[in-house]
Amino acid sequence: MPLLEVNKLSISFRGAKGPVQAVHGLSFSLDKGRTLGIVGESGSGKTLSCSALTGLMPRKAFVSSGSARFDGMELLHADEKQLRGIRGQRIGMVFQDPMSALNPFMRVSAQLCEALCLHKGMKRRDALDMAVAELEAVGLPDASTRINQYPHQFSGGQRQRILIAMALLQRPELLIADEPTTALDVTLQAQILELIKARQKELGTAVIIITHNLGVAATLCDEVLVMYAGRVMEYGSAVDVLNNPAHPYTSALKRSIPGNSATLELPSIPGTPPAAGEYFSGCPFAPRCEYARDICTSSPPELLQKGSAQLCACTLVHKGELPR
Repeated sequence: MPLLEVNKLSISFRGAKGPVQAVHGLSFSLDKGRTLGIVGESGSGKTLSCSALTGLMPRKAFVSSGSARFDGMELLHADEKQLRGIRGQRIGMVFQDPMSALNPFMRVSAQLCEALCLHKGMKRRDALDMAVAELEAVGLPDASTRINQYPHQFSGGQRQRILIAMALLQRPELLIADEPTTALDVTLQAQILELIKARQKELGTAVIIITHNLGVAATLCDEVLVMYAGRVMEYGSAVDVLNNPAHPYTSALKRSIPGNSATLELPSIPGTPPAAGEYFSGCPFAPRCEYARDICTSSPPELLQKGSAQLCACTLVHKGELPR
């Protein structure tokens, strides 16, 4: 049985004129020790989908249908007491933007030790020793001294290391990392990715990486799920999806990576992603797709198998009519 199994998850927002659907029937599974990358442009529903697993969605958002089972437990119907026992302790989360994710009014020591004292009943001295050891494990210099400092006294890369240490401190079975390399330079990005890989190997943690960076997905992930407008466009092994993308959207994302083009002009995807709740009778990517035909705008594509294990939601792909 997978550690995490999400089945047809749909999420909506309460609007003035009624519910606005933001995530449509998301399904995936994740085994222990494996890494899943969820990629796509901003607003595609990546963060919102994973926030639903821990009950940390925005106030106006609600799960309209679906299931999410973690080690056999249904997360979507768990009450707040049950979720408090899971968050941090069994499911850790590295939140987006290391520059604002830490409380600026609390010393790092207080933020790291709080969960250990609450969840594990540890004395503060023991919790502090464990926190220092974890900071040393993630490569923070002079951890025993710096743990008593405030967040503003650390660089962006150091704050990201603190967030990773905080997420891994209780040895969670699942780690959700939301854009863990945002706003970091290339050297720091590589260090953070290697750090996550090393700690995952040591602890056997399952990992979900939320990112718009296909390079990050290629470095870390075993499987990749591509989202657009709250829907799954493509899903399969990282090797298949990134090396031989089936969906036109995945191919367009890959072409947009700097350095992939021989020309000086950076390729881009025309148009902009649709607004949440925008209705489509066909494929939501059709207005921006260079291959779109009448059938793409008139009937919704099905997420069907392409190849040995790859899933793709493109009518032209399954009809064998997509130009290559």
